[in-house]
Amino acid sequence: MDHVKINENKVADGVDAARYYISYSGKGNKQAHRSRSFEILSRLKGERDVLVELKSSLLSLDINKREKCAVDFLQGVKELGLNFRSRKVPSKESASILAKLFSMGGAPKESYEIITHVNENTWRDPAFQSIIPNHGIMYYICKENTDGQKVMEDIFNGQILDQEKFDLFELFIYDCIDFTQMGVFTDKFGIKELERMLEG
Repeated sequence: MDHVKINENKVADGVDAARYYISYSGKGNKQAHRSRSFEILSRLKGERDVLVELKSSLLSLDINKREKCAVDFLQGVKELGLNFRSRKVPSKESASILAKLFSMGGAPKESYEIITHVNENTWRDPAFQSIIPNHGIMYYICKENTDGQKVMEDIFNGQILDQEKFDLFELFIYDCIDFTQMGVFTDKFGIKELERMLEG
């Protein structure tokens, strides 16, 4: 793909840092970047279901704008009739490298956590694509024959440890269109395999 570059983080260990970073900057406006982001994600996920998770504490926005972004996304999920779970939780400073890379400003007192299960038909729906924020969101790419609804519930209820996600998902990706960059977490694919997937 044009204007797409993959770099490997050879010291990545667990979920505190992505193993690969995909940058997709290039000519074009924000809408062009959104389209390129969606194309990359579509090639990496194939026809598999995906869990989409937004945590407002990780959004690349000033604190006073994060709640509106989360509420807008939640409203879009509801209007599409998707299965989801959401809550407001006391916010705490994240120690992860990924959070420091994509977050801006100090931590608010409360933050939103929203997760929804998306099948292939919904993924291809322009109405769904339009609700994805530019400011940071996580995609968990399900394995074939995964009960996405159950896994969504288990993640939301804290029954899945971070390290266990490597066994449950083909890969998971944190994408921030604002920075035209994705962090890719996987122990199943090497850089050459990812490059072949992106070439389609």
